[in-house]
Amino acid sequence: MKSRYDYTRKAWIPLDDPKWGWEGTILVIITAEDCVDMIHTKGLREWASDVRLAMEMKGNDQLVIMIKGLGKYYSKLKTAQNKEYTAAARAGVARKDVGGLSAGVGGKLDREQIDIELLRLEMENGAFLVHGVFTSFSFGIEDGADD
Repeated sequence: MKSRYDYTRKAWIPLDDPKWGWEGTILVIITAEDCVDMIHTKGLREWASDVRLAMEMKGNDQLVIMIKGLGKYYSKLKTAQNKEYTAAARAGVARKDVGGLSAGVGGKLDREQIDIELLRLEMENGAFLVHGVFTSFSFGIEDGADD
């Protein structure tokens, strides 16, 4: 830190000696598949709490969770739902009889259910979510350019 903010003066005040300090922000990168698996097993919010404990985060520290490939996951899910609906229509079966299309394909969660759980994560755990679209950097994880 080279300066500090003085709220009474509403101005930045230079420090005599620059200081180093840790920011209260932790970035965690997970794949969309891992995120959805945790939602499916009802463990996403517990996982976020465990991350806070493991990193010894304080109450005002910010947890940033980057979900890598969520847009691509949604696209694949939509394609699978369309295929299932088309197959059911060709078989002459009404949509309501397809066996829970609204609940997802093949036992998978649908986009609305995923979005609701991600919103709960943000609200209850104070997490900031980034639906990862960045491919120009790598932190030792597999990084694909097709994200």
